[in-house]
Amino acid sequence: MTLKERPRKKIVIVSATELEIRPILTFLQSSYGTDQPYQFDLHDRIIHVLVTGVGSVQMAVNTSVYYLAQKPDLALLAGIGGAYNNDYRIGEAYLIVSEQFGDLGVEDSNNDIKSVFEIQLLSPDQFPFTGGKLLMQSIPEKAFLKHANGLTVNMVSGSDLTIRRLKVKFDADIESMEGAAFFYSSLICKVPFLQIRAVSNYVEPRDKEKWETGKAITQLNQVIQEMLFHL
Repeated sequence: MTLKERPRKKIVIVSATELEIRPILTFLQSSYGTDQPYQFDLHDRIIHVLVTGVGSVQMAVNTSVYYLAQKPDLALLAGIGGAYNNDYRIGEAYLIVSEQFGDLGVEDSNNDIKSVFEIQLLSPDQFPFTGGKLLMQSIPEKAFLKHANGLTVNMVSGSDLTIRRLKVKFDADIESMEGAAFFYSSLICKVPFLQIRAVSNYVEPRDKEKWETGKAITQLNQVIQEMLFHL
């Protein structure tokens, strides 16, 4: 079979917002554009871009619909997020290797939170969970980034009480609003996946003046552009 006859790899770049991937989208449009605005012909692979909208519901529904229709060979979630401690540098991009839902459960009268696994509404090892977590299935040789554990919440943390509870409760490094939903959908649909998050801020009482969104987006997109030629 010649190179031209080989089926081309189909990769989808997923993001909650176009803002987070605008630099890579501009690069692809200028260098590999086709007559379809979010599809790109990159030699031996086809690149799709999927912007799902913010939050777990939109991420899970829109990725699942796309997976069933397009059957990609690899899904790559690109986004920014907040770090729970200063060991994670502002602007640096990380490979997220595990995810948890941080607000799927109950809150009791003393403000303690219990997960759906603790209250036995769901087994911690019921597919696609492993020990209550959603795990990346395999790490490619070209994934050269430092690893981090993700935590997904439907409302970005912004108060001392919420932040303290999440830090105590979960072994997590980077917070987002979509990561666990992406892991869940990818595992259910059996699509190989990667999630890359660049740190835009620390998770602390909300003060957007401290956020370095532009720096995080720049680094995120540099990493994605480099990875595209090795995946």
